[in-house]
Amino acid sequence: MEVNKKQASFFRFEDLRLYDKAVEYSKWLVGTLKTKATSKAEETLVDDFVRASLCVAKCIAEGAYYSKKEFELYLKDAKTNVRECYVLTEISSKLELLATDETEKSKEYLMELTRMLGALIVSLNKKSSNKRDSATDNNEVATTNTESTDENYEFNLEF
Repeated sequence: MEVNKKQASFFRFEDLRLYDKAVEYSKWLVGTLKTKATSKAEETLVDDFVRASLCVAKCIAEGAYYSKKEFELYLKDAKTNVRECYVLTEISSKLELLATDETEKSKEYLMELTRMLGALIVSLNKKSSNKRDSATDNNEVATTNTESTDENYEFNLEF
C-alpha cells in the first residue's frame, strides 16, 4: 500500500493555506476583471486592484523568511492590502465592473483572508509571548536565587 506524503516545499510559504488562498484570490480577480475595463480610468482602477491582490501573496511570501516579529509586520501589510482590495471591490461594484455575485465573492475571499491573517498573527504572538513568559519566569527564578544568595552573603558579613 502506497502512502501519499506531502513533500515539504523548498519555499516555506508554499505550505501555508493562507498563501494558497491569496494566490487563488488574485487568479480569480484577474480572470474576472481582465476584459471589463473600458476606459483609461477603469483600467487604472483594475491595475490597482490586481496589484493590491498580488501584494497580499507577496507580503506573505516575503515575510516567511524573516523572524516571527518581522513576519508579523509583513502579515499586517498583507491585511492592509486586503482592506485596499475591499475598498476597490466597493468602487468596482459601484462602477458596475463587478456584478453583484462577483462583489459578494470578492468580499467572501477578503473576509476569509482577513480571518486567516489575523489567526496567523495571533498564533505568532502566542508563540512569542510564551517564550517571553518562560524567559521572564527564568529571570524571576534567577533574581530570586541571586537575592537569597545576597541575603546569605549579607548575613555572613554580620557575623
